[in-house]
Amino acid sequence: MPNLRASALPPRIVLLLHSVTNGALGALAAGLGALAEHRHDELPASVRWLLCACFAVYVLVGLAGAVAAQTAAGAGLRWGALLTHSLPPSAVALFTGAFGGRLPAGTVVWLLVAAAVWGLRDYLGRLTCDERGPRGAVSWPRPPAVSGRRRGRRCAVRGRRG
Repeated sequence: MPNLRASALPPRIVLLLHSVTNGALGALAAGLGALAEHRHDELPASVRWLLCACFAVYVLVGLAGAVAAQTAAGAGLRWGALLTHSLPPSAVALFTGAFGGRLPAGTVVWLLVAAAVWGLRDYLGRLTCDERGPRGAVSWPRPPAVSGRRRGRRCAVRGRRG
């Protein structure tokens, strides 16, 4: 979960979220393996539901972790931002599972990829020029408490200031 600090949640809650997330990702990988058999035609309902339900569980565990972390940190819940990040991807996954019977396998996968990118769009947009890794590669942003002060340089990513 992005920006989760060690002091935000007790370890037993983090381990529970970690276990459920790993289970969902493992089942998603199994679904992708089963998808290879049907890559040129429609998916069986069981494989389609496995892919879509596991992705929806992954998104909802992220929402539960964000709510728990914000509550434990004493910060106010920003329901608008939380639901904007989690509701569309989980809705796409569940609608694809329910009504995607006639969709080809590749379309189901690309719908889930689009849903995943939707949930990551703010994190991908926050790449900064000030946090460069080895050989000038842009790295993921640090949490606000760690990142330090902002510099006034122009950033190459979306014209934002770094």
